[in-house]
Amino acid sequence: MSMRDPYTRPATADDTTASADVIPDEPARVPSPYARPAATDQPADRNEPADRNEPEYSPHVEPVIRIDHRPDHDGTDPADAAKYRRPGTSVAVERRGNRRSRAERGELVIVSSGRGGGGKSTTALGLADKAAKAELSCIVVDANRGQPDVRIYMAIPRTAPVPTIYDAHATQDVTAAFMFPGDYATYRSAQGLNTPDFGLVLGPRSAQQADQKYSSPRVYGDVIDHARTLADVVIVDTQMMEQEPSDLWRHLFIPLLRADAWLVAVTDDSPPGRSNLEERLRALREDGVESGRTMVLASHYAAYTDRDEAQLNQIYSGLGSVIGHTDYDEKYRQMTHDGHLDSSNPAVSPALNAILSRVTGRIDLFTEPDHSRNGLLGRIRRGKGRT
Repeated sequence: MSMRDPYTRPATADDTTASADVIPDEPARVPSPYARPAATDQPADRNEPADRNEPEYSPHVEPVIRIDHRPDHDGTDPADAAKYRRPGTSVAVERRGNRRSRAERGELVIVSSGRGGGGKSTTALGLADKAAKAELSCIVVDANRGQPDVRIYMAIPRTAPVPTIYDAHATQDVTAAFMFPGDYATYRSAQGLNTPDFGLVLGPRSAQQADQKYSSPRVYGDVIDHARTLADVVIVDTQMMEQEPSDLWRHLFIPLLRADAWLVAVTDDSPPGRSNLEERLRALREDGVESGRTMVLASHYAAYTDRDEAQLNQIYSGLGSVIGHTDYDEKYRQMTHDGHLDSSNPAVSPALNAILSRVTGRIDLFTEPDHSRNGLLGRIRRGKGRT
């Protein structure tokens, strides 16, 4: 299924991509499961996030970028893609409601690591691309407030007037943060890049917007919760797990992992990378996160061997399952840095298939072709060798 824009509206001759001036009526608010409890007489912890129960005001210097995806309420079926879709937006729309029930929410995958530079963002985008190519709807949420790199890997210019997570706070409307293929296709096509078929929620565009008062656990939580009503799979790219968890980890990601989220824990082949991740996963276990939904991904290995796999299985025993590895491929690395997405690349495809097969249960969609019986390697394994 294509990742449609669920907030379609009639296109007009003077339709524009974004509007910072027109903000739609605020929808009815519902209590957020990520809101902090009411203040008490207890001394405030200065490490705690700002109290979301108090009124908040947006910085005057930060513009609100609003892409209005919502349908005009004229009684017309919004699934009529031919009439109700802006140019460039995917038109493959299933004729069902835009929203899923809570019982039908999409799977949630949180991607993190024990150190920076381990390949979190490329893994998150690779999973989204793989899911989209299997015709599952997918949304990527960039929850790395300090270093939101999804925009860079998606080749969306920093000056582009596109929404971010901050817009959900500024408008008090979660839909304001979402982009869909038709919203960012122009930026990619201008650079000769194909447009993948998944939605995006970009991280804050400035340090000011990244402040926990604006990009808070509640805002991210409400956006993620809404994304799960729209997509089969929601991929969250996070900051690395630190010894002292951030407010997003304490008040959002850990509770989600205790509930039903999956964790893809990325490690590279360095001793610090493996050791840091082990410590962080042990801390998660102490916080009540079970190991059954934790998958350890060995990332960017130059030469992954059976010894490496045995060592990782030993290190992470009881903390999660080693789901696979990705190979270091300089050409693939450069392509991802240039904005290309190629989840079918042999360096990453088997691991991405293994993760999505586990998450979705759709082995039929994510079974890696068996090439072991073809070519020289297959002949050697069958004892035939060279001819």
